[in-house]
Amino acid sequence: AFFLDHQPVKFKDDTSCSVTLRKGGVVEIGAVIDPEQLEQYNTLYCVAIPKDGTSAPFFKSNSVLLYKEN
Repeated sequence: AFFLDHQPVKFKDDTSCSVTLRKGGVVEIGAVIDPEQLEQYNTLYCVAIPKDGTSAPFFKSNSVLLYKEN
């Protein structure tokens, strides 16, 4: 799931997407953010949670500060 200012970002009809990762692998997800919908400063980050519901820890990406010039 992706979060913008701690609010889930919606992908079509859902707030998350499912990907299959292999050890050492990378998945790239493309998205377009409409700057007209943003405030001047916004924080964007991603959280990955195992789909199988195990007690494994979740992973959070580094936060990225988005700055909109006027």
